Amino acid sequence: MDSVTVGILSVLALLMLLAAGVPVAITMVLLGFVSYWIIAGFEPAMGMIGMIPFSSLAHDTFTVVPMFVLMGAIAFRGGLGEVIYRFARNWVGHYPGGLAIATVFGCAWFGAISGSSVACAATIGRIALPEMEKYGYKKSLAAGSVVAAGPLDAMIPPSILMVIYASLTETSVGKLLIAGIIPGVITAIIYAITIYIIAVIRPDMAPRASRVSWGEKLVSAKQNWGILFIFLTVVGGIYTGVCTSTEAGALGAAVALFVVFISKRFSLKFFKETIEDTAKSIGLLFFIYVGAMLFSYQFGISRIPFTFAEWLVKMEISPMLVLIIIMVMYLILGTFMDTLAMIVLTMPVIFPIVVAFKFDPIWFGILVVHNCEIGMITPPFGLTLFAVQSVAPDLPAKDLIAGIWPFLIAALIALVIFIYFPGIALFLPSLMG
Repeated sequence: MDSVTVGILSVLALLMLLAAGVPVAITMVLLGFVSYWIIAGFEPAMGMIGMIPFSSLAHDTFTVVPMFVLMGAIAFRGGLGEVIYRFARNWVGHYPGGLAIATVFGCAWFGAISGSSVACAATIGRIALPEMEKYGYKKSLAAGSVVAAGPLDAMIPPSILMVIYASLTETSVGKLLIAGIIPGVITAIIYAITIYIIAVIRPDMAPRASRVSWGEKLVSAKQNWGILFIFLTVVGGIYTGVCTSTEAGALGAAVALFVVFISKRFSLKFFKETIEDTAKSIGLLFFIYVGAMLFSYQFGISRIPFTFAEWLVKMEISPMLVLIIIMVMYLILGTFMDTLAMIVLTMPVIFPIVVAFKFDPIWFGILVVHNCEIGMITPPFGLTLFAVQSVAPDLPAKDLIAGIWPFLIAALIALVIFIYFPGIALFLPSLMG
């Protein structure tokens, strides 16, 4: 059996096993080993199993991932999410749809100190959903705002998905992280406008919250000093070139721990649970990454990606048409595949096409991450759907799913904007050295 046929059959087997509920990491490890065995033989396959787990993770870029995960775990366990949400609620809660808008901005702000979209949705959702229920918000809109806003964490630095993309494509991690700031803010604003329009048309869906005094607003703003300190440490360090992304991640985690300590939320129990959360998250992330690398290794030896890229170039297809096809593919994959696995599996095939058509790798990375954001909120397997369900088990699934459609439309509008205006993603990186 030739390598191309093996590759096609392995992809079909992957889809079937995922649909059957087999864990994604185990599926990819198993199929990667079997496919390579068929193509190259048993001994080379055993050699690959022994080599890939180390070689794929022994990369300078990956040292930043544990730091970003630790930073998010400290923020989660240290109660910084509540500080962030109260700040957003006090400043915009009295506007039409204000509590849902506060949820969006709260998730965006929390994303500046965390690298996990699931943690972001769970943290802010645990605080925001009871608050919106108190004021009589429609359950679908309340849930939809949390589900949609959680993935903003993936775009706004620090972002684990961007680190993974950068390592696979040999793109500058620092420039890619900085590139996500403006698209992340724009997406949050588009979500906020969507909520405002819904609230104006249907005031019963999102009643205004009570207005707070200027004193309360200023106090809540002052309480965010720690979050601002963490964000400036990470992003400022990377943007100015004072430190590498890895050093910025380590400094960010240290500053986050300092902020929690100063806020008198530190304890031995807090420290133990934070380390446990970090270890579990890193183990899962790396297991999925190694599995995806094992599975995608067959594409390298068969040269399928490069052959496909050369064929597309010879076909003289419009670059924009190629880009749209790739975006649609990611939208479809996002409905049933883990976002990390999706990036690791597809980059060996897609990136040669990106190079062949001379797409800017930083701009393309922003488009891919935004597609991952959409995938996280798309039923039936959107990760933030499950995250919100975990913190609100009494919330009916129909309300949870019904609430995401306006945000899906808004996310697609944002995607179109980012496609047609690459400068949105490339402006800040262009100012770096």
